[in-house]
Amino acid sequence: MIDIVNQLGLDGEAIIQDAEHQSGQSLLNEDFRLARSLGVRGFPTIVMINEENKGAKIVGSRPLESYVEGLQQVLNTGEIKPRQQPSLSNLLSQEKLLFSKEIEVMYEIDKSGINAFVEKELAPGSYEIGDLLGEFYYTTKSS
Repeated sequence: MIDIVNQLGLDGEAIIQDAEHQSGQSLLNEDFRLARSLGVRGFPTIVMINEENKGAKIVGSRPLESYVEGLQQVLNTGEIKPRQQPSLSNLLSQEKLLFSKEIEVMYEIDKSGINAFVEKELAPGSYEIGDLLGEFYYTTKSS
């Protein structure tokens, strides 16, 4: 597991040590208790709650419009307008690591067009490509 985490550019040894100091099972049980208290009975379930403890619960795979409606209900607002997509270079510098699937979904690109999109959007030599279990990922190039 340490090797897999290290391949993602993270410190696998430190993460495993942190996990050993906390009881993973007790943290998982705490998550289950919270889920039950919120009435979660299916997967996936998204629960949105505002400062006034008013909320919306979306169960199962739903279209984007369901989430927008849930947000509008929780925020007690009219139409929600999405932010402009960040450039790929800005997103990668912020996130440090992006899987090809994330880029595909975020920018609505067909899987076959990912490499061309990345080459067009990122400066040559500014990124590295890795492979983890058959999925490509992109990271900012280390100096």
